[in-house]
Amino acid sequence: LLARRAEGRLAVTFDGPVTFLNGGLFPHLHRPVRIQKLLAGPAGPLLARMMTERRYVQGLRGVLAAPVDERELREHWRAFSRDGGHRNVHALLDYIAQRRANEDRWVGALVDCDLPRRFVWGPLDPVSGAHVLPEIERRIPDAQVHVLDGVGHYPQLEATARVAAALSARPAVE
Repeated sequence: LLARRAEGRLAVTFDGPVTFLNGGLFPHLHRPVRIQKLLAGPAGPLLARMMTERRYVQGLRGVLAAPVDERELREHWRAFSRDGGHRNVHALLDYIAQRRANEDRWVGALVDCDLPRRFVWGPLDPVSGAHVLPEIERRIPDAQVHVLDGVGHYPQLEATARVAAALSARPAVE
């Protein structure tokens, strides 16, 4: 969306701050976990058909640092697998290749954006955690960064109240 906005091709307007939670914003720093690599590879369609609720929840737990209620994780599985949706996870993981292919455009739009940017970040995320923070600070020095200690890949699940507080925090005025 930021790239389309920068190119004048976004049909809607928005103002900041633009907020990001843990994600592979900088493709060279993205560290997909083993199952993501396998699902994104040639065996992906077969592995996707073999996915079960237990495996899905286990995979989620592998990127979480704070406890999340089992019922919540199972609810995510129910949404994810509805109408056989889990069988398409290999196709969804194409985002990894898309981020690499569009890195200059997408990272450029993120870095050069004229809107305030806010990052609410779980540093214990093995995919895009603490190792991404120096890049954010280096490339976007005016960003508002909220580091949520003890939190992993899904801050919105792991630290709901702290994420809500960060989202409602006013940017510092210079």
